[in-house]
Amino acid sequence: MQWHEGCDASLGFGQENYNNSGENIVMDRRLTQEDIDWLRKLRQSKATNQLSADIPTSVVRRLTQLACAEVRGGRTAITYRGRDELIERERELN
Repeated sequence: MQWHEGCDASLGFGQENYNNSGENIVMDRRLTQEDIDWLRKLRQSKATNQLSADIPTSVVRRLTQLACAEVRGGRTAITYRGRDELIERERELN
């Protein structure tokens, strides 16, 4: 068990995450079609060595939480996991 420094609550490993009202918080790990489209744009900008397009903040937040993209120096870049997700989706279509 690990103690959180900011309060008296302990954090047990493998415990569920709850918000302040006691409701269980579940993160959706599926990528939407919009996420896939933005990952394609990020992959294309990386391949052509250009700046990434202006991605909406909500999409950047979701992609970084899912480890499909990362923000480096103010720019958003696709990660290996994001690339693998795209490859997997393209295989499903064929």
